[in-house]
Parts: sequence; structure tokens; C-alpha cells
Amino acid sequence: MVQLHSYINLAEAYADAEYLRSEDIECVVLDGFSGTLLPVLTGGIRLMVHEADLPRAKKLLESQAD
Repeated sequence: MVQLHSYINLAEAYADAEYLRSEDIECVVLDGFSGTLLPVLTGGIRLMVHEADLPRAKKLLESQAD
């Protein structure tokens, strides 16, 4: 899996993950606990997707932000 996005806010990471899952994109939220406490050291909370899904997942999140 590859990183799609990083977050400081755990709720935002899970909301995006649920949206991607509703679009049939398998994803995982990593570092939920440590990313919240130490985002500078850990790189934040990471949303991971399969590399093959990366382009579509990026487009979906960008369109959701509009």
C-alpha cells in the first residue's frame, strides 16, 4: 500500500477512509494514535491505498473537497 494523504485530525482521516470505502477503494488509516500525539515525529496520521487505486482515490478526495 502507498500513502494517499496525511492528517493531523483523526476524524478527518476516518471520514475520508469511509468515503473511499463507499467508492469500493480498500484503504487503511495508520498511526491514528501516535500520529495525533506526535505528528511532527511520525508524519501524522496516514491514509493508505493500493498503488493501483491511487490515481482514482486522489481524484475522489479532490472532488469531495470542492
